[in-house]
Amino acid sequence: MLTNISRQGRILCSPRDPQGEAAVWLKRFETATKAVNEIWVLGLGAGYHVKEVRNAFPQVKTRVLEFDRQLILTSAWIHEDAALDVIHLEHPAEVLKHPQFEKIAKNDVAILSFRPAWQGLEQQFMELFLLLNARNVKGFRQQLQIQG
Repeated sequence: MLTNISRQGRILCSPRDPQGEAAVWLKRFETATKAVNEIWVLGLGAGYHVKEVRNAFPQVKTRVLEFDRQLILTSAWIHEDAALDVIHLEHPAEVLKHPQFEKIAKNDVAILSFRPAWQGLEQQFMELFLLLNARNVKGFRQQLQIQG
């Protein structure tokens, strides 16, 4: 993981304290991550937030959804953890075809959005976020808690 990971000239994590940013970010999802079988993270970024999830939930399968194939290919560390699955998507609706998508409808999945990792692909990630949360009651409750 590197702090200088960028897309279109925009850094995909905190340039000063990426680990601290990741810890604060994950704390926001404390309620949403209780009693789930999987955690889906929207955006790979520099990976500090993904490592934070893996450290906090080592027994829970974590799937990272990412549109930037080049970012995935240059992130060699993602292959070091068998419980981590990084999924490349060409477009948001492609997630509907994923074999694990049904788990979302059953509320077995926590969906975590890491917006700094969306830099340069905000439209695709927002569409994905809305698509996944429309299928997930827990996601709707989670957003109400975060915003309110």
